[in-house]
Amino acid sequence: MRIVVAPDSFKESMTACEVTEAIYSGIKAVSPNWEVIKVPLADGGEETASLISKYKKATCKKAVVTGPLGERRKIKYGITKDRTVIFDVAEIIGLQHIPKNLRNPLMTTSYGVGELIRYHLDRGNTNFIIGLGGSATNDGGLGMLQALGLQALDNEGKEVIRGGKGLLQLAQLKTNSLDKRLGISTFTIVHDVKNRLLGRDGATFTFAKQKGADLEMCKQLEQGMVKYANLVEQISNRRIKEVDGLGAAGGLATAFYAFTEANFRLGIDYMLEVSQLEEKLANCHLVITGEGKIDEQTLHGKTIYGVAQKATLHRVPVIALVGANELPAEKLDEVGLRAVFPIVTKPMPLEEAIKKGERLIETTTKQITRLLLTNELFIK
Repeated sequence: MRIVVAPDSFKESMTACEVTEAIYSGIKAVSPNWEVIKVPLADGGEETASLISKYKKATCKKAVVTGPLGERRKIKYGITKDRTVIFDVAEIIGLQHIPKNLRNPLMTTSYGVGELIRYHLDRGNTNFIIGLGGSATNDGGLGMLQALGLQALDNEGKEVIRGGKGLLQLAQLKTNSLDKRLGISTFTIVHDVKNRLLGRDGATFTFAKQKGADLEMCKQLEQGMVKYANLVEQISNRRIKEVDGLGAAGGLATAFYAFTEANFRLGIDYMLEVSQLEEKLANCHLVITGEGKIDEQTLHGKTIYGVAQKATLHRVPVIALVGANELPAEKLDEVGLRAVFPIVTKPMPLEEAIKKGERLIETTTKQITRLLLTNELFIK
């Protein structure tokens, strides 16, 4: 039996690598002779860049930059032999770095992202692969651009404050001092959302609440974002308001789109490519994937969908382990799944399920493996 294990992370519980190891342990505990190929994945959210670094055999390095609330943070990034820099914005300005009682997108800034880019430009590194998921910011990438030399001025010609609140003060953007090396740099931007910058389905009203904003704060943030978008369109000569995906990372995608020649890639597509999943499906009998929740969003570029579609092309059955399943049975065929197995099989508080995640996955995998041993229908 040859099984490919290709899950995403379980948000706020386990990384994709931890999920992969738990599934692997469950299989090997019951059937130690089966071949198991590990392919941990991400879809453009948190952990994307660390997995890209793993597959590209990048070396892990450290730097000190500005965190989301202006604090100095030691962060990790990857760099390949050809000097390509790989990092997740969540490593620098991620929501996980801020206690829930301090989350406030009016105050959080993407300045540290620009600092890390400038740090590498100073060292002659001009190729970047950047994962956009998981930011705590809603500043449209203005902070990043300020770190790279863009002047963001108020009505008195003074620099606006950093953070989402600074967008409300904006009167003028000046590119005279914007780092010219951006024009000779390549940026591959890996993301997992299709939301635009503005509107009810835009960056603010879709994501700012989970970053600490209430409805009134969202209205302020949107007002500032509209002002920012108008100014960006004027000075960049690029239409940004109608472009899908520019709401990613609190609008950080907009800054890359307007001021660099960035190549935008949907996260799961890029991950399937760099992980070489398709090649690993050769002579495979089964794929086990999974993530924290399967729902309608799964049909729009999430890991489970991407894995299932790729495996279906090779006529390999796919099953998924999930924390919660919100899809009706008839939708599973649309995803491309043979079966879905919830890892929580009895009532328990969410906190307990998160804490016991690896054990629950391993236990569920053991049950699945026993089933496979007695059911030859799963074997080609």
